[in-house]
Amino acid sequence: MSRGMWWSLLSTVCTAGGSLLITPILVHTLGALEFGIYSLVIAFASYFGLFDLGLTWAATRYFTEDLARADSVALTERFRTLQIFFLGIGVACIIASIWIGPPMLRAAGASSDTHTLLALVMGTAAFTLALQIQLFGALLRAAQHFAPFGRAITLGSALLPLGSYAMVRLGQGLLGLLAVNLIVNLVVLSVCWSFSVHTLRSRGQARRFDISYLRQMLSFGGWSTLSRVVMIVMLQMDRLAVALIGQVSGLTYYAVPASVASRINVLAGPATSIFFARASSLYAEKRSAELMRQHARAFRFLLWSGVALGMPLIMAGPAFLSVWIGPEMAQRGGLILIVFAVGYSLTSIASLDAVTIEASGRAGWTATNMLLWCAPVIVGVASFAGRYGIAAIAFGIAAWQCGVAFTNIILCRRLGIPTSGRSWLGTLVTASLAFAIGNILRPYVTTVGSGLAVMSAVSLTALAVGSVAVLSSSDRTALVGFVSNSPISVQQMESL
Repeated sequence: MSRGMWWSLLSTVCTAGGSLLITPILVHTLGALEFGIYSLVIAFASYFGLFDLGLTWAATRYFTEDLARADSVALTERFRTLQIFFLGIGVACIIASIWIGPPMLRAAGASSDTHTLLALVMGTAAFTLALQIQLFGALLRAAQHFAPFGRAITLGSALLPLGSYAMVRLGQGLLGLLAVNLIVNLVVLSVCWSFSVHTLRSRGQARRFDISYLRQMLSFGGWSTLSRVVMIVMLQMDRLAVALIGQVSGLTYYAVPASVASRINVLAGPATSIFFARASSLYAEKRSAELMRQHARAFRFLLWSGVALGMPLIMAGPAFLSVWIGPEMAQRGGLILIVFAVGYSLTSIASLDAVTIEASGRAGWTATNMLLWCAPVIVGVASFAGRYGIAAIAFGIAAWQCGVAFTNIILCRRLGIPTSGRSWLGTLVTASLAFAIGNILRPYVTTVGSGLAVMSAVSLTALAVGSVAVLSSSDRTALVGFVSNSPISVQQMESL
């Protein structure tokens, strides 16, 4: 699992680095209007992720059971059933994009000519391939092949910015960028298939499609599916809201800061995925004391990393936007970056509590929490968006993130999982010192290089102070073992 997490982190670094280099080129080359349409097409295609119905998440569990029973026929039948179902979903989504895409674009103030319609179809087709990639990912994770899937995703993360840059240099514009998405997804899918072909070999006669498998998996994890639906709606529908209350070009000054801030989850994503499996096992074995100990350690790591990744954006993010893309991006998107940095930092920290609650079998708690916070946020955004524009939408989404995060922390304590007052106090000390360093160094952000240096200095300050103020001595020992990738056994880890 550690190799898989390293590949996951490398993939995120490739994505973040590629975005850092290619985004200003795309904004200046395409212009605010066409880049806004590109962002809108990507967001529109991502809405179809709702039709996944949580099946790729459920598939991991059932694939694991099939492999444990050495039932290769059931494994192959289940995989083929899902593969055909997702292909049908993809075709239906492409048809839907042709039907509802043009009215949506016209409502957002963009043209709905053949060029833009083709862009919608290409974006949705890329989503169709992404569904198949997720299915292969579920199979590889179930087979404990974390590293191969990580390598495939890392390859895609490296190829996407390179291909996008090539298309811009060739003057291919919007359709060229979407063609790159299609080609990269096809390459990643081919690599995943090559890693999975041996796992899918069946000695018996496997049927192509069996609807009973769909019914079985759809009945599993309904609450978690609802959580995912709410998450997609709240973190993607805001793009449509921005486009609908103003010009599509305004979406550029919203989407770029929001995308930068989302990188704060670079560690929380893989960490919580791994901890979910561990917490589920500990709950099943009724090892509550061990669960609390491991939760406390993981929670401290996320507090530490959340501050180290969030404070640089809060303190120097707007200044960096100015030298990275331009003064107008900083003027219109600087506050949005700060607001989202706060929201994603808290989301990153509380993500561990959310998966701990789900591992206990109370997925309804997290889903209901996310759903209940939607109502006041939607009312607030509807009330103030007309007056304050895209800033009101950003504040609303960040408020939703913070509300859900704090509520998950409280709900997790109801399960008997304690929290450490020392950890929160250490986090406050760490953030205060990072804030002071950021205030001192912010005037020196005059180029992209100096901006990266200042943000790195703020982050390193938080890491250094937090390693003492937030982490315990045993945490630091475990961290050294992970970084050095030394083969520490489970018994050794539990004795730290």
